[in-house]
Amino acid sequence: FLKPLYFSAITLLSVGYGDLTPFGLSRIISVFEAMIGYILPATVAIQAVRFFPGILNPNRDPDQDE
Repeated sequence: FLKPLYFSAITLLSVGYGDLTPFGLSRIISVFEAMIGYILPATVAIQAVRFFPGILNPNRDPDQDE
């Protein structure tokens, strides 16, 4: 259980130490997992900007309709 968890964490966080190498079907799964590792932080950042619109423009009046 610990080796797959370690490999998933390393793949999602884009560290890739190289001490574990996927083979067979796990190579395809690791590609999708790596894509999630790139897409997820961008999604969180986009949602933060949408939820807190003043982050990018602190002088903007939140009650003003645009």
